[in-house]
Amino acid sequence: MVDGTTHILSLGPCDLFVDWLARQAPTASVRQVIAFGSTSADTKFDSSSAEERALAQSLRQSEQQLAEQCQRLGVAWTLLRPTLIYGGDTDLVARIAQFARRWHVYPRPIGRAARALRQPVHASDLAQAVVRSIDNPAAANRRFDLPGPQSLSLTALIRRAAQAGSRLACPIPLPLGMLLRFGDAFGVVRGQSGLNHSAAARLGRDQVFDMTPARTALGFAPRAFEPEPR
Repeated sequence: MVDGTTHILSLGPCDLFVDWLARQAPTASVRQVIAFGSTSADTKFDSSSAEERALAQSLRQSEQQLAEQCQRLGVAWTLLRPTLIYGGDTDLVARIAQFARRWHVYPRPIGRAARALRQPVHASDLAQAVVRSIDNPAAANRRFDLPGPQSLSLTALIRRAAQAGSRLACPIPLPLGMLLRFGDAFGVVRGQSGLNHSAAARLGRDQVFDMTPARTALGFAPRAFEPEPR
């Protein structure tokens, strides 16, 4: 760590950051570490996929190791765990909008997955959470889930994302298996989106988190889900 550094912010994978942190020596100037984790540590913990269970276990271990390394270094830590992030150019919401703009159709899930709830959160609101964590005594040595304020069905989320790309886009009803194959074929679904084949069972479950601790400690007040036109 560079002398005079007061805060360290990690925006990348928590496990790689913890590996780096473990190689650092204590310094009197650093006061706080703020790192991003993922709610996948909970949503994938009991997945039917061994790969996803291993990922969840790795995320949980990283969270524990973050606390241990910060204790070793004598600095406070804050862990932020967002849900489904949107607001960029390549996230899932943006890709759905781009597809709808090009083809004027979009996939509409049917069955159990259609009703499963998600809480999309805008990237700018995550940035605000970081700012409000800095030197905040209420954020010291704590973990916060950062969901969006609305619990939307997967159907509603996809429809609103598609309409941001084209108001003329028409839905194509698809069962889960065909939905995933459709997404793979047209590049809408990618591994990092959390909508790959091994996630089929998890797609049908609600993924809802409580923002009360973050709202109380950080004043976290994310915007309603309004996908930007693409």
